[in-house]
Amino acid sequence: MKDRTVFLVSFLLIALLVVCLYFYGPRQGGIYPPCLFHKITGLYCPGCGATRALHELLHLHISASLDYNLLFVILIPFLIGWYLSYGLSTLGIRMNHGILFHPSLLKALLLFSCLFAIARNIPVEPFYRLAP
Repeated sequence: MKDRTVFLVSFLLIALLVVCLYFYGPRQGGIYPPCLFHKITGLYCPGCGATRALHELLHLHISASLDYNLLFVILIPFLIGWYLSYGLSTLGIRMNHGILFHPSLLKALLLFSCLFAIARNIPVEPFYRLAP
């Protein structure tokens, strides 16, 4: 019962945040927190630009979304799949997770995220295009 409540509350919270992001974009004001990693180091983390990317994606501006954070846009289907899988399991629906939770996929995504973070901080063509 507790997991179900956590899922339903988190679902409502995520839905509210997505609606807010749709109507009030990151460029309109300072309600969205800055990236602390970028603020401290001056480097871009793998998540830098994800809020702007999601805002653009919600408005179907695919190209702009990819420009802000290519990695995040690629990971959205995985994130949704993981979240829905968790939600369905809280409702008692068991799924065959197959490739979605395969340890090799999770390790590959972690490695790809680290490589993406390194590449987007290299100030030469074509790597600097990965920066938000």
